Amino acid sequence: MKIRIAFVLLALALASSGRNASADVNVSVSFFYDELSPHGEWVSVRSHGRCWRPARVARDWQPYLNGEWVYTDYGWTWVSDDPWGGDPYHYGTWDRDDDYGWYWIPGTVWAPAWVTWHYSDSMIGWAPVRPSLSLSASGYRGPALTVSRTSYVFVPTTQFVGVNVSTARLPVIQNGTFLSQTRPATRFAPSTAGVLTSGGPTLQQVERFGKRNVTRVSISEAHTRVVPFRQALRGGRGQVIAPAAERARYLSGGRGQAPTERRVEKRDVKADRHEIKAEQRAQKHEQKQERHEQKQEKHEQKQERHEQKQERHEQKHENRVERREPSPQPARREVQAPQEKPVTHEREKHQPHGQPARVEHAAPERHAPAEPPAQARRAEPEGGQPPQGHGNGHPQNQGQGHGQEKEHGKKKDK
Repeated sequence: MKIRIAFVLLALALASSGRNASADVNVSVSFFYDELSPHGEWVSVRSHGRCWRPARVARDWQPYLNGEWVYTDYGWTWVSDDPWGGDPYHYGTWDRDDDYGWYWIPGTVWAPAWVTWHYSDSMIGWAPVRPSLSLSASGYRGPALTVSRTSYVFVPTTQFVGVNVSTARLPVIQNGTFLSQTRPATRFAPSTAGVLTSGGPTLQQVERFGKRNVTRVSISEAHTRVVPFRQALRGGRGQVIAPAAERARYLSGGRGQAPTERRVEKRDVKADRHEIKAEQRAQKHEQKQERHEQKQEKHEQKQERHEQKQERHEQKHENRVERREPSPQPARREVQAPQEKPVTHEREKHQPHGQPARVEHAAPERHAPAEPPAQARRAEPEGGQPPQGHGNGHPQNQGQGHGQEKEHGKKKDK
């Protein structure tokens, strides 16, 4: 009931010509205070002033996680399953602090979802836009925005539609790899009806690579109501979040009570100016940090390419060395000569006990006599016998042979 009354008041305020733009903001910002207070607390963040932090959420919770995407006349629209509803996803944006965790910064411009995209044919990712995002009468058509890698939620393209994102999310530890494999896209443009539309992958891409038909739904089925875009601008310019002075003025009431109108005093104007300057400094710091992160990411990609090039060079060098080295020769086996056993004679085996062993030396080898010369062989008679009457063939034995013959003849005569 409160939501309907608030939107009726907002519509009346926008239609009334006697109310200025600040009154339009007053109604919406005060409504957010009443709507969100039961589900969290309003805290003062040093860089953005009064912001809202949800309570009783899981440790790994983050924006645009508990819900699903539907396709409406204004593009991909987020349908939240969180207990506080979908307004923090259609107005304002989210940021993260070391002390408070995720917190929401109120805004007054409606969009189907305030996210920046990273997608390819196989996966789709998104993350909340930075609070420093500025808008013109034509929306935002600048360069693609990239935020911190832990802020992204990635899912397979086949599970982008029709399922709760929290059940299909890919591991956040691989976000760095996913970001390098996808292309960024950030676009917000007013439709013919004057309502902002979101960018991201086209419907045809999701149907083709998701391998399913996507049904277009009405904006009422997304549990939100559109608000014309240009009526929330001031002088043709605007931001995704409400100015710090307005948030400080209309979010300073008690819990559950809408802040009342009060007269602006000089000290309030001074405080507002101080907050505006602080917010501008914070925006410049965020932009500087964003440029630094982009530069760091480019440096990491360059270093990765250098490492890959170095690995290819080392591999090529190893291959070249392997081609130059000769094939190893098989090890040569050394053959040992058999050891000779000592010769033991039979006499040594049967030597009586107590007597010294007689060592018998081996007989020297007998060599065959040298062959006589050819002339000597001719002088010898056939049969190899020496001539008769010459004894052994020596001169001194010749006389002895003749004496023996004479004695034999005498015995015969007798």
